[in-house]
Amino acid sequence: MILVMFIMGGPCPPKGTSHRYIFTIYALSIEHINVSDSTSPALIGFIANTNLLGKATIMYNYQQ
Repeated sequence: MILVMFIMGGPCPPKGTSHRYIFTIYALSIEHINVSDSTSPALIGFIANTNLLGKATIMYNYQQ
């Protein structure tokens, strides 16, 4: 399973400035992580790292 965790509406830094974006993709040994409204991000991260097969990160800078 691949878990992609990000919240983004698209790149939109103020004009004349650049902003760094980092995306990380996790490959897990489990099919899904059971979550509810009360599940903390720390618990999700713990479960993901406990079942981690590998991960890849890409970073880029964007400027208008």
